Formats: sequence, C-alpha cells, structure tokens
Amino acid sequence: MLADWRAAVEQGESRRRRGICTAAEKFYEELKQSVVDADTDTDTDTVEFTFRTYEPAQEDTEARLQKIIRGIKDNNKKKLELQGVLGIEFVNIKNTYIKKKCGKHVASTDMYQFINCMACTKLNDIKSFYKYINDVTSYSRDYVTYFIRIANLCRVYPKLLYATVSSDDMHKFFSYVARKIEVDEDFWHNTCV
Repeated sequence: MLADWRAAVEQGESRRRRGICTAAEKFYEELKQSVVDADTDTDTDTVEFTFRTYEPAQEDTEARLQKIIRGIKDNNKKKLELQGVLGIEFVNIKNTYIKKKCGKHVASTDMYQFINCMACTKLNDIKSFYKYINDVTSYSRDYVTYFIRIANLCRVYPKLLYATVSSDDMHKFFSYVARKIEVDEDFWHNTCV
C-alpha cells in the first residue's frame, strides 16, 4: 500500500513537471515569435533610455532608478529593453559595493563575471546593496538578480531587446529561456533592425 501511495505521488509530480515544461516551451515560442513580429512592426515607441546607448548614472542614482521604473510601467513594447537598462544600473551600483574580488576575478574587467560570483559576494557587504535597492525601488533580491541577468542576456543576445512578452512569465521561465537562447544562439545574436 505504501508503494502505491509513493507511485501516485511521483506520477502526480511527473505530470506537474511536464505541465511546467510545456508552459515554458510555449512561452519560449511566444518569445521568439514576438521578436519576429517586432522585426516587421513599423510602429516604434520612443523611450528615454535605450539599452545600446545607456550610460549608468554617476550621481543621483535614486532619481534615475525611479525614471527607469516609471518607463517600465508605462511602456509595453520596450519593457524588456528597459528591464535590461535597469539591470545595467543595478550592476553599476552593485559594483560600487564590491571592494574585494576573489582570486578568480581579481584581474577581470567584465562586471557580469564577478558581480554574481559567490566568492566575491562573500568577501563584500552585498546585503547592504540589496537593502539599498529595496529601499529605493521596493524590488526584492530575486528581482534585482533577475534584472541583472536580463541585462547580461540582452548584452550577449541583442535580438532579445525586441521581445514583447509578459514580464511575469519571463521571470517565471527565465532559467529555461536562458538555456534555450544559448541553444538557439544564431537566432538571438542577429539584431532585428
């Protein structure tokens, strides 16, 4: 009887995992299609900050963060691009909190390499960074990390900047999407415009 119960639970979990994978696959196809549609869309939204030309704030980062967040809320077509811009700003601010780097990243100039390194994080007071960001933006550590990862993904795969999909779904399926983008890297490296 105990074996039957375990088998039923395992089977239920297996169905649930399959459902999540199917939803992630469907979302990824929607993501790719939104980029293809953006390629043929002539309607362009203008935004104050663009990913390719963005320079992080040197002063008054709080005001800049609030402007970007307002842009994300107000602009549906460029939401992912603005999230990438917000990620760049977070990386720049987080970099100011990193005073020491681990042996692996001492000579690294690529901030995205050491910004999320566990060893570098342990050497520095990163908790105060997340507290500061939460106080200014109300974003949790999870979302801050998500925006930083979006920025890095957009930097490596520029076609992602043209995607117009649900932010909640992008956050939910991010790990799956990141793996699939790496597999389909030829598609994502080319820019639409």
